[in-house]
Amino acid sequence: MDTTNTTPRPLTKVRKTGPEPRYPLQPLLDRTGYTPEEFSNLVSLSRATAHRRLQRGITWGQADDYAIACGLLPWQVWPEWDEADPTTWCTLPPYEEQDELMGLAA
Repeated sequence: MDTTNTTPRPLTKVRKTGPEPRYPLQPLLDRTGYTPEEFSNLVSLSRATAHRRLQRGITWGQADDYAIACGLLPWQVWPEWDEADPTTWCTLPPYEEQDELMGLAA
């Protein structure tokens, strides 16, 4: 019996190199007209998590995901989003290591 796992594993060796920018969630709600409850249902967040994100802000990646879920592009809500450089706070390992991590190495 072959017990080799062929399911790709997620990349777990992302290296954090600095603080990731945060964006206020309220401009997205203002632009879409969603209430916090409607928004939390749309993006499958608990009401408590949506409230925390309203209070603390959201990450660059969350801003992208949430804007798209609302039918917008993130820079339409947060113009400064497009100026952020993800390589300043997060780097991936070299491609060879990525293939190995995902189970694609030859």
